[in-house]
Parts: sequence; structure tokens; C-alpha cells
Amino acid sequence: MTSKLIIIGVCYIGILSNVSTAAESSYGPFNLQSGKVQKAADGSGKTAHRDQCYDATEDRFFQEDSWHANVISQHGKNTYCEITRVERQTVNMQNDGINVPLKVAKKFCYAAHAETGSGALTDIGATAWIECEITATQVEFKK
Repeated sequence: MTSKLIIIGVCYIGILSNVSTAAESSYGPFNLQSGKVQKAADGSGKTAHRDQCYDATEDRFFQEDSWHANVISQHGKNTYCEITRVERQTVNMQNDGINVPLKVAKKFCYAAHAETGSGALTDIGATAWIECEITATQVEFKK
């Protein structure tokens, strides 16, 4: 039993090394905006929020942890652009005639979020927004 585990482990490492030598390409930049909201006249707060997902092309997957958000501009409270979800897909990779399942990232999602805050009437007319640039690296499935 131990020898089978070692063989599978070596096969898995071999597949990962094949993946790491495959062609990489930049994905993006893509602009993500939360939208802009203005505080209500009664002082109640408003939230600007947008979710956006990005899919790898059919013959590629995303390099793990390559996705990034750079803030371009922001105003308001509790502003952020952050990863909210990564969807992985199991693909069968071949290594020396052995089929090995490997989970790869095929889709990731970001949220852009900003709030006006609520309270003091002196803040009436305050706006909130955030704008980010999203990038990632795609890797081509090596044939």
C-alpha cells in the first residue's frame, strides 16, 4: 500500500511540474466599480456594492493566488475590493500513462464595496464608491 502512495505522489509532483512549465499569460486588467451612492437627506447611509466573476478560457486555468485587485480610487467608509469566491474544477492530467485528477481554479469572483455611513446631518451629500483594477495569470493546459 505504501509503494502505491509513493508512486501516486511522484506522479502528482510530475504533473505539477508539467503545469508549471506550461505557457502563462496575463489576464486583465479589468475595471471593477461598485457604483456611486449618495447619503440620503434623512442621514441614513447607503451602500454601493457590485460582485463580478471572471472565467478562465476553455483551454486555461488560473494560476493559484495570482488574482489581485489594485484600488484606483475610493471614497466613503468600509471600502474594499476583495476576493469572494474561487471555483475549482477537477481535470484529468496524464503523466506517463497514468490518469491523475487535479483541481484547478477556473473562476474567481471579486466584490467592490463602499458605504456612505449614517448619522450626522453635516455629512449630507457625501458619496461613496470604489474602483479597482483586477488582474490574474492564466496557465495553458499542457498537452
